[in-house]
Amino acid sequence: MTRAGAVAFAMGLVGCGPEVADGPPHTWVQQSQGVFLQFQYRLDVLLVIDDSPTMTGDQQSVATAAATFARMFEQQSPDRHYYRFGVTTTSVTQPGCDGPTAVDGALLTESCREHLEDFVVGQQDEIDDRSVCLEHCPLEHVNLDPSVVYPRREATDNPWIDNTTDNATLPDDIAGADALACVATRGSAGCEHPAPLEAMRLALARMEDPSDPAFGFRRSGAGFMVVFITNGHECSFTEAAAALIGPDTPQAVCWTAGVRCDGGPGRYDDCYPRDIDVDGMLTSPESAVLTPLSTYIDVLQRVEDEKQAAQPSAEVLVATIAGFGTDGSVTYQDALDEALHAEFGIGPGCAAGSARSAMPPARLAAFTDAFSYRGHGPSRHNFCSSDWRPALAPVFHTLGIPQRYCVDLCVADQDPTTPKLDTDCVVRVSSWNDAGPFTDVIAACERDAGEPSLPEGENACWHLKTGDEVPDYCADDGSLQLGYLRRPDTFIPHGFVEIECLVSPNPARDCPELER
Repeated sequence: MTRAGAVAFAMGLVGCGPEVADGPPHTWVQQSQGVFLQFQYRLDVLLVIDDSPTMTGDQQSVATAAATFARMFEQQSPDRHYYRFGVTTTSVTQPGCDGPTAVDGALLTESCREHLEDFVVGQQDEIDDRSVCLEHCPLEHVNLDPSVVYPRREATDNPWIDNTTDNATLPDDIAGADALACVATRGSAGCEHPAPLEAMRLALARMEDPSDPAFGFRRSGAGFMVVFITNGHECSFTEAAAALIGPDTPQAVCWTAGVRCDGGPGRYDDCYPRDIDVDGMLTSPESAVLTPLSTYIDVLQRVEDEKQAAQPSAEVLVATIAGFGTDGSVTYQDALDEALHAEFGIGPGCAAGSARSAMPPARLAAFTDAFSYRGHGPSRHNFCSSDWRPALAPVFHTLGIPQRYCVDLCVADQDPTTPKLDTDCVVRVSSWNDAGPFTDVIAACERDAGEPSLPEGENACWHLKTGDEVPDYCADDGSLQLGYLRRPDTFIPHGFVEIECLVSPNPARDCPELER
């Protein structure tokens, strides 16, 4: 019997069937093993972008990063990594902010060219970033195609950028990088006190409200990621903050009302989120000026729990581009400039020359750490860096790399007189879509001069390679490896895959190298 193997993209090896006792040479027994096989990866990304006045001068970084994020997916594998980007800002209705500036987590799709006035700020309009939009955004309008959101049966206009083959909103004549750069470049005329965590909470609530345009953004079979981009403090106020907030209240209130530090003055050993009342005293969450961090952790944890109920290995990812050091650490020290210290209550966590800096993100750091990449790469990223690509790079390590998937079944060779492995196997995929769970049978690949090929009319097939094509990490212990072929530009559901085969009744004879 010849052993076999192939390359598969997958999420995790689940287990194997029981051993089969020796028996007569031609008494076949069925045995199965499961893997999680990923044909393509779908990722829903919520971008929460600071549009407060502190973001003046940083619009080019946002525009460049947004375009780069879309290109990273498309260049990784145009027919394997499908994205859906939703964009909102940190401006929400709360003490100190109301009116049209507060978008309250709504997903936005207008081109920056449609709101150029948001790029001119200052008491005398002395800061003008309109050229950034005009340079990086070629689209007067981001005209997206309608798409279908379950349980709706008809295509509707939806406020997100999606390149999925079977339900895209991105027209063929618009590049994803251009669309995302135009939408994500928001200007700096938003609320004075950015509230990225509250904006995230409101956006997630909209995604579950059938009456909201954002309904259906989160797909049941897709990964989910939140990316925060901010250079200021996290200022998600409670109603108690109304006693502290006036028209000219600096962002320093968000620091003094939400953070406590050890050590100092000058340089501090560490700083961490705390529940603090209007009198500056430690208090209960119910009386705090800032919404307790646990509120937002619980909200996003429920999203992850929901995904893990369908797929145990699913993760919700968070990346934060803020005032971290280049290694993801946070530096807490008083600002040397008295005016800067009065404005923010602390010195910058990172700086690039005299014109660019970002505040140390004590609250966002703690939130981000609660949803880290679990060993797959950093979640904290330096706002002052000229390259924000590392913020999304771990996604491809976590979710899109080839895995081993050795299948340790002693698959029966039904015709030992031929050089190839003649198997009797069935492969089923149990997956899900917006309509619910389903199970499909994947066809076996045909063989043409020894090479597997797609059967006519099939979009995917499975195969087992033999001999020298078996990777060492499978061949060393005598295992097989499940592989597949897929027709380009065709979406095939990924999920739990079970391979069930007739196995040899005498594995000691036919598969002596297979470790048991």
